[in-house]
Amino acid sequence: MRWLFSYKSNLEGYTLSMTRIYRELCENALLANGQYDVKKERKHFGKIEVTYSEGKDNHSYITIATREELFCNPEAKERISLEIKKALTYYLNKMNISEQSRIFIACLGNEKITADSLGGKVADRLIVTMHLNNQDGLFNKSGKYGQLCAVKCGVSGTTGIESFDVIYGLIRQVKPDIVIAIDTLACSSILRLGRTVQFSDGGIEPGGGVGNAKRCLNYDSLKVPVLAIGVPLVIYATRIISEYSDGKIKDVSDISDLVVAAKEIDYICADYADVIADAINRTIHSGIYY
Repeated sequence: MRWLFSYKSNLEGYTLSMTRIYRELCENALLANGQYDVKKERKHFGKIEVTYSEGKDNHSYITIATREELFCNPEAKERISLEIKKALTYYLNKMNISEQSRIFIACLGNEKITADSLGGKVADRLIVTMHLNNQDGLFNKSGKYGQLCAVKCGVSGTTGIESFDVIYGLIRQVKPDIVIAIDTLACSSILRLGRTVQFSDGGIEPGGGVGNAKRCLNYDSLKVPVLAIGVPLVIYATRIISEYSDGKIKDVSDISDLVVAAKEIDYICADYADVIADAINRTIHSGIYY
């Protein structure tokens, strides 16, 4: 097992920042719907497994799991970026998003906490073009670039404003055709830590992973189709204990608030930001070739 380093969620400075960690997207679906249809597919000679799930609420969930480390491994990055691009294309087609549609990327999280900085790192790597389209329409005429905009929402602990309020206000001004929300997830198994990318068109619920649920980012609340993309980068210590102790350890109250991440979390977070942003750029902007 890899060494882990931890965040104590009730320490000063982290309390408001970590209370919006999301539960795994497919786990949310299981809790909401009881069960859902699942289909698994192994790709790239078993190096990547893609799981397709359909909930009773007609929302679909895709999980892309890799067996490879992404650090200093451009071939592995290309493989997972390709699968992310396929998943994005599937959802954009499902939501009737065209080349002329406005794409709004809501990058959530706290950049001051490494494990929670995925959204901000993705935003730094995106090729935003909506301001250029608004100015002269050159990209629209070329047909090679889509209309993409992004925002780093931050957390209420540093801004004093809930992410939902920021996104809701910007939607009223920008009027996008879809919102893609990107953030860190809390996983239920250490085997998924830094190993999967998850998609859901059912939206995402801030605080769902820590029992501090806030307004959900979904179609019902925003009146715009929402695609959630998340990577499990943290896990509760109690989950690890229950997974490896076979229930023999009963009293874990002293560490119930302990959230842990891999010691190489800075590399993992940067690598997944690279592949997610790369897939978004290549999907939205057909004029980008690698």
